[in-house]
Amino acid sequence: MDSNLITAIVTAIASAGSSTTVAIVAIMQTNKRIDDLNAHFSGRLDRIERRLDTIEQHLGAFAVGIARLKERTGLE
Repeated sequence: MDSNLITAIVTAIASAGSSTTVAIVAIMQTNKRIDDLNAHFSGRLDRIERRLDTIEQHLGAFAVGIARLKERTGLE
């Protein structure tokens, strides 16, 4: 069942004034916020990981370039 539908049903019941139901609604809303934050930060972590991979590739290419330059010039 869709979480929005469940929230709507529980919210409707909570409007009757049951303190237990109000607590359930608060917990469900908190869980929804946690899920939203997890999705947000998961996406950010994926982007950071891709950027670090790109940096690693550039540094590898740079190291190869330096090694070739050393070979050509005879520098150590």
